Amino acid sequence: MKNSEIENTYVITTEYDKDELMTDLDKLNYYFATQNSNAIINNRGSLPNKLKIKNKDFDALYNRISETLFPEVLNFKNLDHLIIVPSGNVGTAPFAALKIGDQYLIDKMSYSIAPSIGSILNINKERNGFNKALFITNPIFPNDDKWNFAELPGTAEEVHTITSLLNEDKYNILKEGEASKKNTEAIMENYDLLYFATHGYSDVNNPLDDSFIALSGNDVSNSFLTPREIQEKNLNARLVILSACQTGLGGKHDGGIIGLTRAFQIAGADHILMSLWNIDDAETATLMSMFFKEYINNKSNLSPHQALRNVILKYKKEVNPDPKYWAAFSIFGAPYVDTSTDIALNISLQEPDDIKLHNAITRYLHEKKIGTILEPDKRHLAELLIKRNTANNTFIIKDPQSEEILKVLNSFDDTCNYLFSFAQGKFLKNLQIKNKNIELEFELLPISHDGTYNDLVVLDTKDYLSKNGLFQVVPNNDSVILKVTNKGRQAFYFSIIEINSHGEIAAFMPNDDCSLNDDEKLILPSETKVFENCYFEFAPPYETLTLKGFATYKPINFRGKNYDTSMKSLSFEEYSKKINSNNTLKKSNKQNTNELKEIATEGYTYEFEYQIVKEKESIKD
Repeated sequence: MKNSEIENTYVITTEYDKDELMTDLDKLNYYFATQNSNAIINNRGSLPNKLKIKNKDFDALYNRISETLFPEVLNFKNLDHLIIVPSGNVGTAPFAALKIGDQYLIDKMSYSIAPSIGSILNINKERNGFNKALFITNPIFPNDDKWNFAELPGTAEEVHTITSLLNEDKYNILKEGEASKKNTEAIMENYDLLYFATHGYSDVNNPLDDSFIALSGNDVSNSFLTPREIQEKNLNARLVILSACQTGLGGKHDGGIIGLTRAFQIAGADHILMSLWNIDDAETATLMSMFFKEYINNKSNLSPHQALRNVILKYKKEVNPDPKYWAAFSIFGAPYVDTSTDIALNISLQEPDDIKLHNAITRYLHEKKIGTILEPDKRHLAELLIKRNTANNTFIIKDPQSEEILKVLNSFDDTCNYLFSFAQGKFLKNLQIKNKNIELEFELLPISHDGTYNDLVVLDTKDYLSKNGLFQVVPNNDSVILKVTNKGRQAFYFSIIEINSHGEIAAFMPNDDCSLNDDEKLILPSETKVFENCYFEFAPPYETLTLKGFATYKPINFRGKNYDTSMKSLSFEEYSKKINSNNTLKKSNKQNTNELKEIATEGYTYEFEYQIVKEKESIKD
């Protein structure tokens, strides 16, 4: 093995042939699977006999795979999580049981298997836990000449143990005859956690149509849920648990494995807990119950891969150290990223000696987590400059560089409102969220009209574009309407805000003059809505503005001015007294910055810039 290092990037070359490695990985999984004498499906046929490996050859094969995938040169000492983007069947390796040096990987770190590099670059904001779970358990299997499914008595106890931890309104159960393919497909899109405690089968030759999850039914034709059927769903599942055998396998290709797990990911699931080989029914029930308890009860708000690692460590220490039981389970899906960092709004005081103002604003910024007051020598880094006029107790907001007056505010609560709105604008302007399942696009359409909605004509947009392609409008002359398009594969609700050149925000659509109900804000896949009953006209100042659109699974509403309401009952003097007495103010506002960070967690953002000008700069000039 050789390596070359360029800016901390390693290129590893090995004598291990790609096809040989994939065959050896199949052999390794087959070895673990056949160590379990309690096989649960007869005539499975997914691993041919030629993959059998003798016990005496196992150690050499195992060590060679471990050393190839985790070469010593990469130095894994300081890692706490490993993201694996597999090619071929590398994603099916029992990574938890492979060794880095003399330790199991799972002893050193957690890991997850990402479907692609792109999934890592477009990671959703963290959304651990769930709102409501669907459990599918203990179906009545349609055995025939080809398929002979053993009963799974442990699944009923497994699900009972798990649901006993939950309130009844947090879950629904389909069991025995109710656990049919028809019933499952009818409701599975309504849950953000799906739990399949049943048989699963992966076919390496035709993974999309011949792999399946076995459910209740009269015969195999109406009881097998296949990957092709799954990937056509519009799921909103944060986690899918496949407490079944061989759900992580499938057909090999350069992008990884095609099978059940990939199908759930394509359908919209964030993470899938999968298995690689047949597991004893009772052992699976024990490990899955431990996992679920760790995932939902831990106060640390663990991600699925963190919870799985904790459970495996506990299981192999307290229940069974044999990796054939605990190494079969892996998490498929890119890890979440915590995006809960504070908004860094930098403020400077024109009169640094105004201690009362300094303390009041510092306290407010700290409570709302929206920024800080800079030291006087850092004023050049400030975004806002504030001065208090003690003669009339007004508050003056200036541009720090030009000292242009932006606002004169008559009370401290108005000042706090302004800071809160400015912080919102900064956060939302910089926010970029791209969900793989939804895609929003919108534009302004110029119109002519006679003051009624009955004589509206859409004009050529090209006549409103500058030489740089920027949309321009003239005050008291031009009118526009809004066109919104869903270019994605899932329905969403939209809201649009306007951010002016000073960073202030206001609701654009819907707004106080043009309200929309939730049905009107809902845009179906491939649907375009033109809102002809709401047209917009413009007024100075002349500036460039940004329209920022948000597509989300739940409707959101931006108020006309996104002001904080927690200060309304307190004057500046009263607020100062609160600070001096070290009392903590109640946070009564409903739309603080933490909520703002959750608004586009699972959504999509789109921007449209336009200019208000005295005279349009025609592209034809």
